This record gives sequence, structure tokens and C-alpha cells, in this order.
Amino acid sequence: MSHIMGAVSAIVVLLCVLGFLVFRQRRRDKDIDDDPFLPSGLCREFSLSEIKAATRNFNEGSIISVGGFGRVYKGSIDAGGSLFIGKEKASHDGG
Repeated sequence: MSHIMGAVSAIVVLLCVLGFLVFRQRRRDKDIDDDPFLPSGLCREFSLSEIKAATRNFNEGSIISVGGFGRVYKGSIDAGGSLFIGKEKASHDGG
């Protein structure tokens, strides 16, 4: 009888562990799509071609700041909207 109870207990534990792993994976998949800090539809993603057009291909005249990590450009998009783009230096030490 104790062998049966041990087997049942092992199966229950195994099912709990598998259930937890499936739950965690589904939650990770959902977290990739949803950012809990930003309301849906608040932010817009821009393509590289849109950013290049807005900053006139990263024109020197569009630079508003230069720092240790690179340059910040100001651009215009969608009939007068402002856009600020940080362009990281290619060889930053990270220190």
C-alpha cells in the first residue's frame, strides 16, 4: 500500500511541476508582447527609413546634443510632430 501512495505522490508532484513550467512559459510569452508600464497604443515604433527621413539622414544640422554615448537628433514626423533620436556611438567602452 505504501508503494502506491508513494507513486501517487510522485505523480502529483510531477504534474504540479509541469503545470508550473507551462504557466511560466505562457506568462513569459505574454510579457514579450505586452509592456505593463505602457498603455496599449501609447507608443509608436518607427522604421529606420522613417527615422532617416525625419532627421534628414542624421544630418549634422539636426543634432541637438552630443554626449558620451553619442548624438541626439531632433526630427519632424507626421505633419509637424517632434521626434528625438539618440544614436549610439559605434565603439563605446560601456564603462
